[in-house]
Amino acid sequence: MSVNTKDMAIVIFHDKQGNVFVQERGENSKVGEKFAFWGGGIDERETPKQALIRELREELRYVPEKFVFWKIHSFIMEEGGKYNGWLISLHTFFSPAPEGLENFKVYEGKGIVKMNLSKAASNSGFHAKDRELLQSLKAALDKENINLKKFLNKFADGIQED
Repeated sequence: MSVNTKDMAIVIFHDKQGNVFVQERGENSKVGEKFAFWGGGIDERETPKQALIRELREELRYVPEKFVFWKIHSFIMEEGGKYNGWLISLHTFFSPAPEGLENFKVYEGKGIVKMNLSKAASNSGFHAKDRELLQSLKAALDKENINLKKFLNKFADGIQED
């Protein structure tokens, strides 16, 4: 039996203080989540970076100058919704948050919320698998005993493809 798959590209916006910026979903909630990351599905013939740029133009009317690829986070969607039972692969990028991001007008969702990584990693308002992704980021930082800024500096400068 084959499993349907869906590749998605998402970005975790961050600031120098270790905060992350996420989408407050509002009526755009797909499986009851209050918060989610910016991004969406990767269309046929798109790279993850191209999909992310397209999604950010649609959702924020903003495209960062710099993305850094972190990892692919894969899981089976078990919470219902359109992709229930599908293998989801989140191509996860980081990007520095522009000044005043939490005040940007949004074109999808209710707004933008800033929270520290520890709070985000334990926030039940995220879909369980998004929270798992944040917990893996926090665990990586804790393991190396470094902050988010130093962790991100370990990646090469500029936009990277996965």
